[in-house]
Amino acid sequence: MCVCNPDRSLCQRIDTSDTPRLDRCQPTCANIARTDRHADDLVQHAQSLEKQAD
Repeated sequence: MCVCNPDRSLCQRIDTSDTPRLDRCQPTCANIARTDRHADDLVQHAQSLEKQAD
């Protein structure tokens, strides 16, 4: 999901369109809006990585 603030948008660095380019979405973009489900998935992934590191 994107909150589309063009000043912070990573997908719009090349062009100057007013709409987000979801085909160029970057996971480190400040415009990404994450849901609780996304947060849960990230926590599970982090726990999996911690187990692998141990």
